[in-house]
Amino acid sequence: MNDTVNYTQVIEEYMMDILISLNQKFSSAYTNELSANQQLVLTLLDKNETLTIRKIAEKINVSTSAVSQMLSKMERMNFVKRVTSHHDRRLIHIHLTGKGKRVIHCMEKTRHEIITHYLFKMNLDDLRLLSEIIKNLRNLIWMEGEGRNDEIK
Repeated sequence: MNDTVNYTQVIEEYMMDILISLNQKFSSAYTNELSANQQLVLTLLDKNETLTIRKIAEKINVSTSAVSQMLSKMERMNFVKRVTSHHDRRLIHIHLTGKGKRVIHCMEKTRHEIITHYLFKMNLDDLRLLSEIIKNLRNLIWMEGEGRNDEIK
Protein backbone atom coordinates (compact mmCIF):
# COMPACT_ATOMS: atom_id res chain seq x y z
CA MET A 1 0.00 0.00 0.00
CA ASN A 2 2.78 2.41 0.89
CA ASP A 3 4.47 1.77 -2.49
CA THR A 4 1.18 2.49 -4.26
CA VAL A 5 0.85 5.81 -2.41
CA ASN A 6 4.44 6.76 -3.24
CA TYR A 7 4.07 5.89 -6.93
CA THR A 8 0.75 7.71 -7.09
CA GLN A 9 2.30 10.88 -5.68
CA VAL A 10 5.25 10.74 -8.06
CA ILE A 11 3.02 10.06 -11.09
CA GLU A 12 0.67 12.88 -10.12
CA GLU A 13 3.61 15.27 -9.85
CA TYR A 14 5.01 14.18 -13.22
CA MET A 15 1.60 14.47 -14.90
CA MET A 16 1.08 17.98 -13.53
CA ASP A 17 4.57 19.03 -14.67
CA ILE A 18 3.87 17.67 -18.15
CA LEU A 19 0.43 19.29 -18.38
CA ILE A 20 1.73 22.67 -17.23
CA SER A 21 4.68 22.58 -19.63
CA LEU A 22 2.59 21.51 -22.62
CA ASN A 23 -0.12 24.03 -21.75
CA GLN A 24 2.43 26.85 -21.62
CA LYS A 25 3.85 25.88 -25.01
CA PHE A 26 0.42 25.47 -26.57
CA SER A 27 -1.24 28.51 -25.02
CA SER A 28 1.56 30.85 -26.00
CA ALA A 29 0.55 30.33 -29.62
CA TYR A 30 -3.04 31.48 -28.93
CA THR A 31 -3.02 33.74 -25.85
CA ASN A 32 -3.43 36.90 -27.91
CA GLU A 33 -6.58 35.55 -29.52
CA LEU A 34 -8.19 32.99 -27.19
CA SER A 35 -8.33 32.21 -23.47
CA ALA A 36 -7.79 28.64 -22.27
CA ASN A 37 -11.56 28.22 -21.72
CA GLN A 38 -12.33 29.56 -25.19
CA GLN A 39 -9.87 27.06 -26.65
CA LEU A 40 -11.57 24.32 -24.65
CA VAL A 41 -15.01 25.36 -25.92
CA LEU A 42 -13.78 25.23 -29.52
CA THR A 43 -12.37 21.76 -28.91
CA LEU A 44 -15.62 20.54 -27.33
CA LEU A 45 -17.66 21.91 -30.23
CA ASP A 46 -15.31 20.30 -32.73
CA LYS A 47 -15.77 16.91 -31.05
CA ASN A 48 -19.56 17.26 -30.71
CA GLU A 49 -20.63 19.51 -33.64
CA THR A 50 -23.24 21.20 -31.44
CA LEU A 51 -23.74 21.76 -27.71
CA THR A 52 -26.06 23.79 -25.52
CA ILE A 53 -24.76 26.47 -23.18
CA ARG A 54 -25.70 24.27 -20.21
CA LYS A 55 -23.68 21.30 -21.56
CA ILE A 56 -20.65 23.51 -22.19
CA ALA A 57 -20.92 24.95 -18.67
CA GLU A 58 -21.12 21.45 -17.17
CA LYS A 59 -18.12 20.23 -19.16
CA ILE A 60 -15.78 23.13 -18.37
CA ASN A 61 -17.16 23.59 -14.85
CA VAL A 62 -18.20 27.24 -15.02
CA SER A 63 -21.56 28.96 -14.71
CA THR A 64 -23.96 29.21 -17.64
CA SER A 65 -23.77 33.00 -17.44
CA ALA A 66 -19.96 32.87 -17.75
CA VAL A 67 -20.29 30.57 -20.76
CA SER A 68 -22.88 32.87 -22.30
CA GLN A 69 -20.55 35.87 -21.93
CA MET A 70 -17.65 33.88 -23.36
CA LEU A 71 -19.78 32.76 -26.31
CA SER A 72 -20.88 36.35 -26.98
CA LYS A 73 -17.24 37.32 -27.34
CA MET A 74 -16.54 34.29 -29.52
CA GLU A 75 -19.55 35.18 -31.68
CA ARG A 76 -18.15 38.68 -32.22
CA MET A 77 -14.90 37.01 -33.26
CA ASN A 78 -16.97 34.86 -35.68
CA PHE A 79 -15.78 31.55 -34.15
CA VAL A 80 -19.21 30.27 -33.09
CA LYS A 81 -22.87 30.85 -33.85
CA ARG A 82 -26.02 30.32 -31.83
CA VAL A 83 -28.85 28.44 -33.48
CA THR A 84 -32.33 28.18 -31.97
CA SER A 85 -33.70 24.63 -31.88
CA HIS A 86 -36.51 23.88 -34.33
CA HIS A 87 -38.08 21.54 -31.75
CA ASP A 88 -37.82 23.77 -28.69
CA ARG A 89 -37.45 27.53 -29.25
CA ARG A 90 -36.07 27.92 -25.71
CA LEU A 91 -33.09 25.72 -26.55
CA ILE A 92 -30.06 27.28 -28.22
CA HIS A 93 -27.39 25.16 -29.88
CA ILE A 94 -23.85 26.42 -30.31
CA HIS A 95 -22.01 25.55 -33.54
CA LEU A 96 -18.55 26.28 -34.92
CA THR A 97 -18.40 28.67 -37.86
CA GLY A 98 -16.04 28.16 -40.77
CA LYS A 99 -13.55 30.47 -39.06
CA GLY A 100 -13.92 28.50 -35.81
CA LYS A 101 -13.22 25.25 -37.70
CA ARG A 102 -10.10 26.78 -39.25
CA VAL A 103 -8.87 27.93 -35.83
CA ILE A 104 -9.46 24.50 -34.26
CA HIS A 105 -7.59 22.91 -37.20
CA CYS A 106 -4.62 25.22 -36.51
CA MET A 107 -4.84 24.44 -32.78
CA GLU A 108 -4.80 20.70 -33.49
CA LYS A 109 -1.83 21.10 -35.80
CA THR A 110 0.06 23.08 -33.15
CA ARG A 111 -0.79 20.53 -30.45
CA HIS A 112 0.35 17.70 -32.71
CA GLU A 113 3.65 19.45 -33.48
CA ILE A 114 4.36 20.14 -29.80
CA ILE A 115 3.58 16.62 -28.61
CA THR A 116 5.28 14.78 -31.47
CA HIS A 117 8.39 16.90 -30.96
CA TYR A 118 8.87 15.07 -27.66
CA LEU A 119 7.40 11.68 -28.50
CA PHE A 120 9.66 11.26 -31.53
CA LYS A 121 12.64 11.44 -29.16
CA MET A 122 11.45 8.29 -27.34
CA ASN A 123 12.27 4.77 -28.49
CA LEU A 124 9.53 2.61 -29.98
CA ASP A 125 9.25 0.23 -27.00
CA ASP A 126 8.74 3.16 -24.63
CA LEU A 127 6.13 4.64 -26.97
CA ARG A 128 4.21 1.36 -27.06
CA LEU A 129 4.28 1.07 -23.28
CA LEU A 130 3.32 4.72 -22.77
CA SER A 131 0.45 4.38 -25.24
CA GLU A 132 -0.92 1.32 -23.46
CA ILE A 133 -0.62 2.91 -20.01
CA ILE A 134 -2.28 6.17 -21.09
CA LYS A 135 -5.08 4.24 -22.82
CA ASN A 136 -5.69 2.24 -19.62
CA LEU A 137 -5.77 5.40 -17.50
CA ARG A 138 -8.14 7.11 -19.95
CA ASN A 139 -10.45 4.08 -19.93
CA LEU A 140 -10.52 4.00 -16.11
CA ILE A 141 -11.45 7.68 -16.02
CA TRP A 142 -14.12 7.21 -18.68
CA MET A 143 -15.61 4.17 -16.94
CA GLU A 144 -16.06 6.22 -13.78
CA GLY A 145 -17.83 8.92 -15.78
CA GLU A 146 -15.30 11.67 -15.10
CA GLY A 147 -14.21 12.15 -18.67
CA ARG A 148 -17.13 11.15 -20.84
CA ASN A 149 -20.83 10.71 -21.10
CA ASP A 150 -23.13 9.79 -23.98
CA GLU A 151 -23.49 13.34 -25.28
CA ILE A 152 -20.01 14.74 -24.79
CA LYS A 153 -16.98 12.88 -26.06
